[in-house]
Amino acid sequence: MTPGSSGPRWLPARLQRRLQALVGIAVLATLILHGWYTIDEQSAQARRGLENQALSLARTLSAATEAPIITGNLTGIEELILHSINFSGVRSIRVLDAQGHPLGGVAREPGQEARLLLDPKPLDIETLGRVPRVGIDRSATHERVVAVHPIEAGNLLGWVRVEFDTDQWRKNATKIGITSVVAGLLALTGMAALLALLLRAPMRALDEARRFAVSLKAPQGQRLDVADGSIETHELAQALNQASTALYESHVELQDAVIRLRKQETVLRDSNTQLATIFAVSPDGLATFDKTGRLKFANGAFHRLVGLAAHQAPTLTIQSLDEHLRAASTGSYPGLDASFEDASDRIGDQGERSNEGRLRVSLARPAPVVLEVVSRHGSSDSAHRLLYLRDITHEFEVDRMKSEFLAAAAHELRTPMSTIYGFTELMMHAEFSAERRQSMLGKVYRQSQAMMEIVDRLLDLSRMESRQASDFDFERVDLRTVVSDTIDGLVTPERRDRPALALPETPCWVRADARRLTNALKNVLSNAYKYSEAGTPVSVRVGRGAEGRVEVVVTDHGIGMTPEQSARVFERFYRADPTGNRLGTGLGMSVVKEVIQLHDGSVRVDSTPGEGTTVTIRLPLIRAVETVGSSTLAA
Repeated sequence: MTPGSSGPRWLPARLQRRLQALVGIAVLATLILHGWYTIDEQSAQARRGLENQALSLARTLSAATEAPIITGNLTGIEELILHSINFSGVRSIRVLDAQGHPLGGVAREPGQEARLLLDPKPLDIETLGRVPRVGIDRSATHERVVAVHPIEAGNLLGWVRVEFDTDQWRKNATKIGITSVVAGLLALTGMAALLALLLRAPMRALDEARRFAVSLKAPQGQRLDVADGSIETHELAQALNQASTALYESHVELQDAVIRLRKQETVLRDSNTQLATIFAVSPDGLATFDKTGRLKFANGAFHRLVGLAAHQAPTLTIQSLDEHLRAASTGSYPGLDASFEDASDRIGDQGERSNEGRLRVSLARPAPVVLEVVSRHGSSDSAHRLLYLRDITHEFEVDRMKSEFLAAAAHELRTPMSTIYGFTELMMHAEFSAERRQSMLGKVYRQSQAMMEIVDRLLDLSRMESRQASDFDFERVDLRTVVSDTIDGLVTPERRDRPALALPETPCWVRADARRLTNALKNVLSNAYKYSEAGTPVSVRVGRGAEGRVEVVVTDHGIGMTPEQSARVFERFYRADPTGNRLGTGLGMSVVKEVIQLHDGSVRVDSTPGEGTTVTIRLPLIRAVETVGSSTLAA
């Protein structure tokens, strides 16, 4: 810190001169205030005396002019006011009648003879009144004391107006001011000299103590010896010597503390950086609210999950967030307050309060999502409430699909099992003819086949999902051959023609497991016959498509499907015909989709109710030398 850096800048830097300046200012201010007070009091007394003198003269002239006014002796009035104008300080005298018209007037300027006012101006009688009064007239070039007194002899005869000059009053005030300034300067000079004499020795000792205090940063052992001085100076030296030792010890401790704090700061900075990185990349939302309910922190995932922009964060509160979630939610929404109340009431496994509440919220916007909201009460004012948001949409959908799958699987397996159980129970408890018994066994056999088909397809789907084509036997095959062999081995329903086949002239080489691909094509063809009536054709076309792919297009002219039915055709156990008149497991198209996707292909369904359905399978062509398994394939 530089000398004189504390206190007002206009004060001197040295303490002695600062004391002299402050004492001088105090003395000067006291003298100025005393002078001002004296001037004010003297001026007030002079003004009151002048006002009394003016009012007294006006009263005397009022009594003296009664008779001349009654007799109409204007000459007597002029002689009277000419005699009165010679009083000290009187500047003008006017006598007016009851209507405010002048009866006589005289004026005298400083250093000049009195002169009659030959044509004095009339005055407004409304402003004069019938009560004597005195005041200051500031309308003229110089301020003047004006006294007005009514002339009465039973009735109002007129007025006397007297003006006094204030120059003498001002001169007295000026003299008092000059005297006060001179006295202040003399007192200031004397006080400065006296302070300099009294502070010389103490300031010398204080200067030595200052030099010693500056040197306290030197190694331990610095001591201050004061040979002369007052008791206070020796006590100061002793205190500084003790402070020197204590300061050195504190300096060492402070250095150690700074080193520890720097290490802790580095650890804390690294920890904060790690937390900030975790919060930034975390898919889960985290937000904290202070004791007033205002948002203090929220990561990017929180804004994304609740559908709020980052610029809305400064104004977000726990109440506005609750309203936003309520507006965007679908179904029942108990509110965040209920979640925090649950956090306060919940008891943990060990009997302690868990301080944690959970809430499941389904939002329709900005996108359909299911959130798990975990709420906790914090221990600080800036983190009084904490919200943790986790997107459980996938888990929710998996649970829903699992429930639907189990229900559908149980339903599909129960149908053949009921038939088998019913016929076997009949055959155990009743006698039937050989022909009837054989028929019943045939139905049991067919239902067993249906059940085995469901189980086999479920196992196929499970293996394909878990192994991801690891057990597929990929090889280079001509898709024309696979399609032709599939149609040749197809068993069509009675009274139905085989599919019309259209093949390109050039080979269509693909990388495929021929057996799996044949099964997928059979499922598509089976559905084409199953959902079309006898007499309607089924066609298969193989051709090259865009983007280096080959297409297999299967078309029927059956019952067709609505867009809603087409969207669900790949769901497990879904049937476009819910009547049950057409046999099937509802797993065929699910198997087709899994097989084609594991061949890096795609499958699309286009259907129109009453017109038919078209299934398009697209597979990538082999255009260059590729390795399939241990073989090298050439385009």
